[in-house]
Amino acid sequence: MKKLILSMAFLTAGAVSYAQTGAGSIWLGGSIGFGSAGGSTEISGAPAGNGTTDAPTTTNLNFSPTGYYFIGDDLAVGASITFGSNSTSQEKYYNKTTGTTTVPGPGFSPGANDVKYDDKTTNTGFGINLYANKFNDLSDKWKWYYGASLGFNNGSGTMTNVKMVSPGNYTTEEKPLPSSMTVSLGANLGVSYFLNENWAFVGGLNNLFSLAYTSSSSETALPLGGTSTAKTNNLNLSVGTGTVTSGAISFGVFYVLK
Repeated sequence: MKKLILSMAFLTAGAVSYAQTGAGSIWLGGSIGFGSAGGSTEISGAPAGNGTTDAPTTTNLNFSPTGYYFIGDDLAVGASITFGSNSTSQEKYYNKTTGTTTVPGPGFSPGANDVKYDDKTTNTGFGINLYANKFNDLSDKWKWYYGASLGFNNGSGTMTNVKMVSPGNYTTEEKPLPSSMTVSLGANLGVSYFLNENWAFVGGLNNLFSLAYTSSSSETALPLGGTSTAKTNNLNLSVGTGTVTSGAISFGVFYVLK
């Protein structure tokens, strides 16, 4: 009787593990993040003057839903969509006569020709990554996988540009920052642990082999009119795990649907 119970328990555990990576299973996960940073420096008792200098304020937001669908037993295809935004702003003064900018602080007093403005830089990124992973048994609750990824990522941004049109006259505009487009191909390796039939923990080494092509461009207005456009193209190939960079190691939690 004990042997029968143990055999049934073993078969049940195996069935649960198999169902999580069986054909038709769906894994759902992702991440969302928000951050903000700022501060100030206060000076007191100094001969040059007392006061406070505000540090730049930085705000960032990222959102990345991820999903997998098992087209066969232990064989999954997936996709993730990534959006990220980072902005930095700081209050400054622009002198309409000299064309200089100043960060307000100790010893500074705005004059009649000093105009306050918000010096802001914003960077945004959007990407789509496609995956194909093959899972293999380690035990009832553990599996290891290998796979490949294909990514398409785009980045762009703007910054505040204040310039003098003529003495006493100025203009404020949003100047575009260099934009880039990256296409990458990578090989991945990892393990998954099944807490129960609905939850899976996944850890992986990303881009053990990586081939990436990046194209970027930037525009500069010429003093006498017209625009200069600079374009660059880069091809990078890397193999191995000698250098750990951001995104090289990943951990995730997935909800499993069947």
